[in-house]
Amino acid sequence: MKWVILYFIGLFAFAQLLAGCGNPGKALNFITPDRLGIGMSQGNMNAFGESNKFMKNQPNAMEMDFRGETDAINVWLEWDFPSWSEPSDYDRFLRERVRTLQLEKTLLVVEKSLKKQNEVIEEKEKTIERIDRQSMWPYKLTDQYGTGGA
Repeated sequence: MKWVILYFIGLFAFAQLLAGCGNPGKALNFITPDRLGIGMSQGNMNAFGESNKFMKNQPNAMEMDFRGETDAINVWLEWDFPSWSEPSDYDRFLRERVRTLQLEKTLLVVEKSLKKQNEVIEEKEKTIERIDRQSMWPYKLTDQYGTGGA
């Protein structure tokens, strides 16, 4: 019976592995890996000397003299340590601050543009007012007869 339970637990863990290597939740964070690594290694090895007796029926130490090359392909799973406290809001604060600064910059540029337009409009209004004053008939009449109008 315990093998059946172990089989279903293994099957569940394998299904979680196939579902994705992201963090599905706090409860399943321990069984699902965060990353999958694949690598290759190559090397040379040389050994010469005597080994310790490692079997009960071995009368003497074994002599070693060998040379060789190794090639290996490695596959591994990596888990991140779980965070025991909730992450701070600092990243969200920085994103909001950057957005706010960008908005303030845009508003300053628009405000500068509007001030220039207002200056141009005020200058044109003064010009129109001056032209209107010159074309009004009492001023025209006084200028025409040389009485020194305004």
